[in-house]
Amino acid sequence: MNKGKIIIISVIVCLLVTGGITFFVLNNNSKKDSDKIEEQQTSEEITSENNTVVAESSTEKTTSEDNKTTTEKTTEEKTEEKKPETTETVQPTETHTEPTHTHNYVKVHHDAVTHTVHHDAVTHTETVHHDAQTHTVHHDAVVERRTVYCADDGTVWNSADECEAHCAGTVLSWWNETQTVTVQEAWDETVVDQAAWDETVTITDQAAWDETVVDQPAYDEYVCSCGATK
Repeated sequence: MNKGKIIIISVIVCLLVTGGITFFVLNNNSKKDSDKIEEQQTSEEITSENNTVVAESSTEKTTSEDNKTTTEKTTEEKTEEKKPETTETVQPTETHTEPTHTHNYVKVHHDAVTHTVHHDAVTHTETVHHDAQTHTVHHDAVVERRTVYCADDGTVWNSADECEAHCAGTVLSWWNETQTVTVQEAWDETVVDQAAWDETVTITDQAAWDETVVDQPAYDEYVCSCGATK
């Protein structure tokens, strides 16, 4: 093959390739434009439909609200005709959360509760005899100096006549002399200071005493500041 034919064939190939590429690009751009047009039409249709639905919904809502308002107004008018107007105050609901409490028990001691009972003494009576209270007084013998008449037989006479008469019958002699004569012998005298007597006395068998009675024994209690106990 000569050089001229090769050049011609190369030019033809180049033209075919260039034309194919150009056709592909133009076809592709045309398709994209067609797709954009379709998408725009579809978007407009959707927007139109949405606007229609919204308008219908708005119309229905407005109608429904108007009917509801009319119904409520009629009901309120009837209610106002039946009973007087009252004002009701609605208090807001408060939400209060109780804090969590933990018991803290403290030991508290309670003393015993007692009262005192007095017991009188236990006694009985007895009769006690008391002897007389006395003391003794001693008296010495009573003597005196005087003239006595003595006979031979040892008898002593207080008068001369008595002594002479005694001696005449027995043929005794007699004489007189001064002697100490015991007028009264010594003696002891019991003097009564207090006569004997009987006394009624009280004998104590058991002395009086106080008794402590326990009403409630002492105890320990555990108390919390909230008032709980255990």
